[in-house]
Amino acid sequence: MKTLPPRTGETDLTDDELLLLDMLFDRNARGDQLSSAVYELHMNCGYNHSLDDDQLLETLSSLRSRNVLRLIGNTSTTETPVYSLTESGGGLWEQERRPDWRAFVTTLQRELGVFASGSIIAYCVDEQVGRRCLGAMFSSGMITPAGPIRTRRFENRRGLPWKMFPKLVALRCKTLDDIRHGPKPVEWDVFESSRCWWRSVDELLTLDKAPAADSSESTASGGTT
Repeated sequence: MKTLPPRTGETDLTDDELLLLDMLFDRNARGDQLSSAVYELHMNCGYNHSLDDDQLLETLSSLRSRNVLRLIGNTSTTETPVYSLTESGGGLWEQERRPDWRAFVTTLQRELGVFASGSIIAYCVDEQVGRRCLGAMFSSGMITPAGPIRTRRFENRRGLPWKMFPKLVALRCKTLDDIRHGPKPVEWDVFESSRCWWRSVDELLTLDKAPAADSSESTASGGTT
């Protein structure tokens, strides 16, 4: 099993609590999705928290009482609880992981076979970083573009469930990828060769080894609307 990601130790979060926050920093999740039985699968990592299901419920309850997590949606006893980071909880996560928000990119893909039209959207703080990320997806074969990149810019936009960004850019491109065609071969060396972005904690740790983004260069060209 891989060693746990390094932390600053500036908060009183336990290692297990911090690993739960790693999953929740960019999404909301049901309690069962946080279980150790599926944590590695959802996080695509080689490590896990050490909480059994009873301990997990106790830990989630403790995090709620400390205003680190909150419940969202229908919280009746007939529904599986959905957890989200609070702004305070997100601040604790930032203290431990020291994220470089300028290099952060989050992507949303809609594939044919599930949706009537295919697309990829990348949300980013730095447009050139977002374009580098999309360019790597295109050149590695991960995504098949079907048109130019369209750009929208926002101010004071909630980019994460708990975090507002003063400026945020959305890069959108139509795609041809069809879920009915099965998995595609991806040239991972090509994808990683221009790494200057991160989307997960594991990717954040690779930035020290990655080439710096060049603001004068865009590997994914496209139009702007």
